[in-house]
Amino acid sequence: QNIHPSTFLPHTSPKMVTSTTHKAVLTNTTRTTLGLVVLAMDESAEDDFRTLFGEDVRIHVARIRSPEHISVESLQDMAPLITETASLFPPVPLASVGFGCTSATSVIGADKVSEL
Repeated sequence: QNIHPSTFLPHTSPKMVTSTTHKAVLTNTTRTTLGLVVLAMDESAEDDFRTLFGEDVRIHVARIRSPEHISVESLQDMAPLITETASLFPPVPLASVGFGCTSATSVIGADKVSEL
């Protein structure tokens, strides 16, 4: 599964990210730290992102409570949990924070998720 870096939302001092066939290439030369909010039941996001970005990027992961049964309503109910979950990251500068749930982003709206 290919995950595109554009799913990351601006957080602090975003870096330019471009996609190549298998890896993301960051324009800065220091090790970048990203935050990733993933569903509690997700089994592959960490591995996918570490494969995508390689060793030059540190990824902090926080897991968001996810509904047992997925519906439009249950996905909408995740909106207030995004900020709550992102607050669990360690107090370090993050280049960007990504939300790893395309379905919830579609229901909540990408602009709203970006605000959260």
